[in-house]
Amino acid sequence: MSENNFFSLNVRDYASGSILLPGSKSISNRAILLSALCDEKVEIINFLESEDTEIMVGCLKALGVNFQKKNNLKSSQYPESQLLTLNVEGIGKKFNSVLSNPKELKFFVGNSGLTIRTILPVLVAMFSENLNCSSIEIDGVDRMRQRPIGDLVDCLKKIGARITYLKNEGYAPLLIRPSKIVPIDEIEISTHDSSQFLTGMLQAAPLLRKFWSNPILIKTGGIKSSRSYVDLTINILKKFGVLIEEIEKDIFKINSDKYISPKKITVEGDASSASYFLAAGMLGKGPICTHGVGEKSIQGDIKLARVLKSMGAKVKFTNHSIEISGNNKLIGINVDCGDIPDAAMVLPICALYAEGPTVLRNIGSWRVKETDRINAIREGIIQLGGVVSYGDDWMEINPPKKLLTTKIKTFNDHRIAMSFSLASFFHPGDATDRSRKIFFDNPKCVEKTYPDFFDDLARVCSQAVKVITIDGPTASGKGTISNRVAELLGFRVLDSGCFYRVLALVSARLKILENDESNLTKCAENLNIRFINGRVICDEEDISDMIRQEYIGIRASKISVFKSVRKVLLRSQRDFARSPGLVADGRDMGSIVFPNAFLKVFLSADVRVRAERRHKQLIQKEIPCKLNDLLQEIKKRDQRDNIRKVGSLSLAKKVCSIHIDTSLKSIKEVVQIIIDEFNSKSAL
Repeated sequence: MSENNFFSLNVRDYASGSILLPGSKSISNRAILLSALCDEKVEIINFLESEDTEIMVGCLKALGVNFQKKNNLKSSQYPESQLLTLNVEGIGKKFNSVLSNPKELKFFVGNSGLTIRTILPVLVAMFSENLNCSSIEIDGVDRMRQRPIGDLVDCLKKIGARITYLKNEGYAPLLIRPSKIVPIDEIEISTHDSSQFLTGMLQAAPLLRKFWSNPILIKTGGIKSSRSYVDLTINILKKFGVLIEEIEKDIFKINSDKYISPKKITVEGDASSASYFLAAGMLGKGPICTHGVGEKSIQGDIKLARVLKSMGAKVKFTNHSIEISGNNKLIGINVDCGDIPDAAMVLPICALYAEGPTVLRNIGSWRVKETDRINAIREGIIQLGGVVSYGDDWMEINPPKKLLTTKIKTFNDHRIAMSFSLASFFHPGDATDRSRKIFFDNPKCVEKTYPDFFDDLARVCSQAVKVITIDGPTASGKGTISNRVAELLGFRVLDSGCFYRVLALVSARLKILENDESNLTKCAENLNIRFINGRVICDEEDISDMIRQEYIGIRASKISVFKSVRKVLLRSQRDFARSPGLVADGRDMGSIVFPNAFLKVFLSADVRVRAERRHKQLIQKEIPCKLNDLLQEIKKRDQRDNIRKVGSLSLAKKVCSIHIDTSLKSIKEVVQIIIDEFNSKSAL
């Protein structure tokens, strides 16, 4: 695979700002299943829409559960964010009629361990009341067939379940047949491979309870790791009226025999997702404030903040947020990661920036996740130049003097991709050469839990840089003014329209219609654009002059109205923000791309003046044109730019700091106004 087929990150110096975290995957998936088991509707607020939750929803839809989604804007501070609400019509008592259908059901759980481990005990319990119903087959991707399920199956067989392995003993695919539940004094479940086995049994306990004359007792042989996720399960069950009593250490008593709808349940921000931005705040100096989890969070992964504090980070907690910043010296640590198995994934990368070795203990569960994470982390750290020692449940990392350019193999594991993105932060070894890059073979794997991760990372990195945005309609002088301002300040320049012009050219060559949003988006995802000495290079071809043709500009305006196209190009634009600063020109720079820009400028000019300017430019380039034709086309383009639903020009005008009409002003005058305003703000 060539470098052109890899997604890459360049060295970045800083990160700061705020992150509104996506909803917790762990809470969302638990809440979805429990809501389906209720007899009434449940509204799940801040539900996470991701690959894993869609798999759980898909399985429950096959059982007859109805879902309705609703999007609401979160706030003006996060213009791209959506607050997703999921309405679940609980059909607890109706499951019997669903399972009486003689048609065999097949569930595909992808690589969602939580789905298979929590829905399996529920199906076994429901089957016991439907002895004449059909069987259910559960299967997943190849990696799911390598993730152990045997301890959970053994536990269920002891209470009468009829479960058959269709291929290899102890692994999916599974076939579940109707069977009669056999009550026993104590249900024993091993959590050696996963605490989710216990979660599955606890969540199904009210369904099983009706077969017991006394409360159910569930006993483990000791929860070595991920105890925090068991506590999370108990906390959520309580919201559904199910009380779990731990009568002795690791022995749980359940007397509840039904689920009670909480009517509404709000999902916290995802603490595991917060881990990447907490680490980014430390490595990128910060401060970064993660909103959605805080000191009162029910998720164990927030303990990572205190681990990072022990490495040298500065941490502040509120009830619903965590703020973190770093300093110039980090120290290696020796830490038990049993309570933070997912959040701890960032620590090996942080260790590359610390003085002395870092030792991670109690990470054995990494081996049976979406991939063997101990092996995947070891491989990536070595490729970056670090030294690694490891065992079944521990790892020691010694940092190198300099990090290397490398290609990270994600193994289709979202947490591998997100963790290694942190290696793009400035390392002391980059002081003499900043050309280092990190390549990723499958960045889309983050869609499992955090589809917008790389966009959000680019945003907080851009917020740490002084950015001047210059928005305005076509021929208002944006390009010329931006270059002059950047030259005076020593800043980089981003011509955002260039991205759309490149897409317009490439898509036209591929004969993609200008209204084909799907294929235009795919084309945008595969653009390979570089800027060298003011020239635009795409797939090793200099296309600087070609993209300035008038018909390409018109096509670019038409394809820029599509939300999915703009979203794909958003990250690339934000990644241009590097120290000491950036001047970005476009039509949504201050409203969407850099909403927290240091200075937001909006340029305008009379439409006839703009037509005359464009006419002069084209004549100088010996491109034939008519003034009246240009005037009419500019009017049409203004209308498109002002009324489009995403990133409209009218929104950029609304949020600007300073509005300058350039109709009667010289370039020098406009530039001086912007420089004066910048200096004035900088002096505050």
